Order: sequence, then structure tokens, then C-alpha cells
Amino acid sequence: GNSIQGENMEAYRIDGGKLMHRNFPDWKGEEDAQVAWWGASIGDVVAMRFRSPKAIADARLELQLTKSGNYAIVSLSVNGSKEITFDGYAPEITVDTLDMEGVDIQEGWNTVKVRVVGKNPESKNYVFGLDYLKIKP
Repeated sequence: GNSIQGENMEAYRIDGGKLMHRNFPDWKGEEDAQVAWWGASIGDVVAMRFRSPKAIADARLELQLTKSGNYAIVSLSVNGSKEITFDGYAPEITVDTLDMEGVDIQEGWNTVKVRVVGKNPESKNYVFGLDYLKIKP
């Protein structure tokens, strides 16, 4: 399918913290894995890239993101698109989907940029987790 697993993306910029591939045997994530960004602070950016076999103008994307008790509020953009803010806090681990519209996908490398902007008052930390990115038809 058109699904690009977060754990298969290649990170080429990490301002702080580290990226880890987490495997969960019994959760709702696709292929039971996600990429998690730990140890970041406000203002830190991680940039990951993925390949597309073809260019798609004005594409719609679906990102499946993890939420938990120690997750951050982040802003996300793809190939310099308008940033969308996502609050990753939830009392227990779950996943949520985020839709992005009007993204120009290039043939070859494309960039997902994630910036930590803050955290929910209930959240204990600034973690971010990406399960997959899907290019919608």
C-alpha cells in the first residue's frame, strides 16, 4: 500500500534526544512498531525522510501518531507544508490519526519535520511517536 512506516524512515537531523524503534506486541499500531523520539526539549526538531516512487501534487496524507502520558505537543510539516499542531498527551497509550492536505510529494526523497512546541499540563515529558504516514488516493 501507500503506507510508509515511521520505523523505516531515515532521520537526518536530530536537535536533541534520540530516536528509538519501539515494538509493541499487542497494540493497535500497524506492523506492531513505531519510531519514538525521546529526550527532546521545547524547540528541538527532528527531520526524517522517506522515498516516493512518484510525484503527487496537492496530496492528502494521513499520519498515525502515538499518544501517551509522557508525550509532547508537536508541530509537523511535510516538504515545508503548513505546520499542523498535534497534542500527543493521552492518559493511556493509544494512537490517533492526523490528516494533512495540500502537500506536494516529490519523486524520490521527501521530508517530515517535527518540532516540539510544548506539552499538555498533564503530560510528564516531551516524547513523540510516529507509526506510519499514508499518501491518500
